[in-house]
Amino acid sequence: MSGANGRADPREVSAANHSALISDLPIQLADSRFPLEKINELVSELEVPFDESFVDWRVTNTAKGEQRGQVVPYANATNALVGQIEAMAEPLGRRLYRGILKTVARAWNPSEIREADVLSRVLAQMQSAERGLRRLEAALNRIGPEAVVPTLRSLRLNSLEQVDTLESLKKVVLAAEEAAGLTH
Repeated sequence: MSGANGRADPREVSAANHSALISDLPIQLADSRFPLEKINELVSELEVPFDESFVDWRVTNTAKGEQRGQVVPYANATNALVGQIEAMAEPLGRRLYRGILKTVARAWNPSEIREADVLSRVLAQMQSAERGLRRLEAALNRIGPEAVVPTLRSLRLNSLEQVDTLESLKKVVLAAEEAAGLTH
């Protein structure tokens, strides 16, 4: 199991034994910024396989008239972010999902967005909306949906399905939490 450089031959490292290689690495807690539990958590997250579409290949060195070369894999952050954003469509609902895309990125589809920082902002807003929807659900479970009707009407909305901005969602959530006695 030794490659030319004295390390593990990557062709022989399977999913079953790669974590054993990692666990054999000496960890110096005194030099670490993270406690051992956090290190173990991070290593565990790194062991999770990811979609091949998130990996692109770059030619780094060429030889023999560019007939041969060295390629290296790199993570395509844009594809990963697009995938995460697309996964938010169902939890947010069509209108809120599209509203956030339009407001933050001026796009209807996340694959139209080329800048990773814009994709990151869209994802952050969608994750915030998802947390807001969970808070709203908790409040509505206590008081019922009719309690937010006045707030919806003040926003000129007929139902929760018409909420299409984070700002509107925030107003509805705060009103529901206040009616449920969940405010601090």
